[in-house]
Amino acid sequence: MPELDFEQLAFTKDTVVFLMGRKNLARIVEGYQKAGAPDLPIALISKAGFPEQRVCVGTLSTIVEQCAREEYPAPALIVVGNVVNESEALNWFSRRPLSGKTVLYARNSDRDDLLEPLRDLGAIVDAPVAFERVESPEMAVDVEKYDWVVLTSQTAIRLFMERMRRQQVDVRRLPKVAVVHEQSAQALARYGVFADLVGTKDAESLVKQLNQVVDADSNILVPHSAANIDVFVGLKGNVDVHVLYQMVPLDWHASRPAYDYGVFTSARMAESVLARGVRIGTAISIGEKTTAALRKGGVKTICQAKRPRYGDMLEILKGNESCIEAED
Repeated sequence: MPELDFEQLAFTKDTVVFLMGRKNLARIVEGYQKAGAPDLPIALISKAGFPEQRVCVGTLSTIVEQCAREEYPAPALIVVGNVVNESEALNWFSRRPLSGKTVLYARNSDRDDLLEPLRDLGAIVDAPVAFERVESPEMAVDVEKYDWVVLTSQTAIRLFMERMRRQQVDVRRLPKVAVVHEQSAQALARYGVFADLVGTKDAESLVKQLNQVVDADSNILVPHSAANIDVFVGLKGNVDVHVLYQMVPLDWHASRPAYDYGVFTSARMAESVLARGVRIGTAISIGEKTTAALRKGGVKTICQAKRPRYGDMLEILKGNESCIEAED
């Protein structure tokens, strides 16, 4: 630590901040005391601005002993002055809903929608990529021969519309479009296409709704992933499932053996996590199939979103929304 003029610092009315001062805490306190400073308020802020932020507050006469009682790892700030009396403000991160809580958010290679929102809630987030999206070879599609296009995910919407653009298909030539829920309808609208049928829950319920408006002669295009195609077996009409992509499992490892929370956006993701023996305190599930996979894997505390939406999952974690509690 460079030589400092502690005699001047000891009697200034300004707030003094020492950067990277964790290992020099005792020397800083000694410098103030030798200069005859009053017993000034002082705080050590470990990992300031990170979810792991911790604050040790005291005075020049007590701070060294107080900070020795627990771990306050570097990097750390040391703040000296009357502003420390506003210590609650210094510890703003602890007031966030998930402050200091560990969260596992296993995800697909092309989706990180929940990563920053979880961090903004104060969580310590582990977000390993568990599946990689591999696109299928592109084939020309004559959309005009279909009566309906059925899109059951935002990924399917994005890939299908990108292929329509590359094939220079005028969106006005598209047939009627059905999407799985309002969130997908909003994603589709960004391409200037508005859904003719908006589901309320999941692919299974969308099939039931479609069966009320299509007939045996309807030609239906389903741009979809390679998984869960069997859901369309009961759909009336001439159904053409066009595989856009598949999700390939990756070899990944969790950074911890256990987490306070797990956020699960699909049954497949739940199975991938539980197959690795990871322990989850409370699981936040996006829907019924995911909840069933979690229950089968032995998770005891499961909170299912009332609607299969990321926003609803976040509202549960914020404490603003109740959930469907899975039963044993």
